Amino acid sequence: RLQSAPSSHPGYEVKVVDPKTLREACRDPEMDISTELAEAAIANGDVITGAFKDGRLISYVFATHVSAPHDPFFSIRVPPKMRYAYKGYTHPEHRGLHLMYAMSHLRARNDIFIQRGCKQHIAFIGAWNLSSLRSNRRTSTNRFIGYAVNTYWGKRPISFLTPRVKQTGFRFVAQSQVENSTVAE
Repeated sequence: RLQSAPSSHPGYEVKVVDPKTLREACRDPEMDISTELAEAAIANGDVITGAFKDGRLISYVFATHVSAPHDPFFSIRVPPKMRYAYKGYTHPEHRGLHLMYAMSHLRARNDIFIQRGCKQHIAFIGAWNLSSLRSNRRTSTNRFIGYAVNTYWGKRPISFLTPRVKQTGFRFVAQSQVENSTVAE
């Protein structure tokens, strides 16, 4: 369940990032945010939380309650009444300070999702993403429910979800299907 507890981190300002600031961050190659990603997130109503040091965005995490890009081939369809964090980054000199935890527990961010009826979150972390796995294990109250795997067999997208993952409504959607359909809110 999402908690709406205040979040702070000494020496950093943690807040929801407004569209203007997000667009400015796209011009900074260190931030690893494409203009396409930022504009899609804004159009989708996604919530981007950032950590600022001396007024400069140095860490962020994107979250949605609709759909999110996963890789060049698949997007993720978020289950109803849940939110999903899908893009995070912290400048190397600020890593190890648990800024993602502070951003994920920001009251303003969680209140937005609670108002949208999203009182739970779902996480999908790639097995190769060791830093995110460590962070999730250290800071999360997530309960492991199963596996979700996606791949291609030739040109055909294939997804495998264990039964409990399927029950949530979590889905991988091939990018060609995302581009040719509208996302229902």
